[in-house]
Amino acid sequence: MIHDDGQGCSLRELDELLSTHAFHGFPVVCGEQLLGFVTRDKLRQCIEPLVAEDAASGNERRCTFLPPRNGGAADMLNLSSIFEEAVLQLRKDVPLELVVNMFHKLNLRHVLFSQGGKLTGLVTKADITWLLTAHFSHTGALSEKHR
Repeated sequence: MIHDDGQGCSLRELDELLSTHAFHGFPVVCGEQLLGFVTRDKLRQCIEPLVAEDAASGNERRCTFLPPRNGGAADMLNLSSIFEEAVLQLRKDVPLELVVNMFHKLNLRHVLFSQGGKLTGLVTKADITWLLTAHFSHTGALSEKHR
């Protein structure tokens, strides 16, 4: 998860996040409010040349995912254009069978769960695959309808 509190984060911190975690993407939040989702590829493509510039110049620029405001900080790079605001969000009380069905029919990579605009969870395609291949008695109830 990428947390943007308005103070921004350094490009180096984002680069470390990408190096440390192999996730396909990251939810972007401000406080508890979900802003959107940024894919690993878009983030890497955007920051890689900037990190190289910072390394060459000895600078450490900061960036933000918050939309630009009037008179926003000129020294902070704005990355709000690289994340998706319109990501699929469901309420946390949606039945698991419906979530599995949506993954199958829509070929989703991830689904975010939110309540009142606050991020409460995330399920990935790998989570659903694990669930459907797990060996416990209720797995069949979820997967029988999709064969």
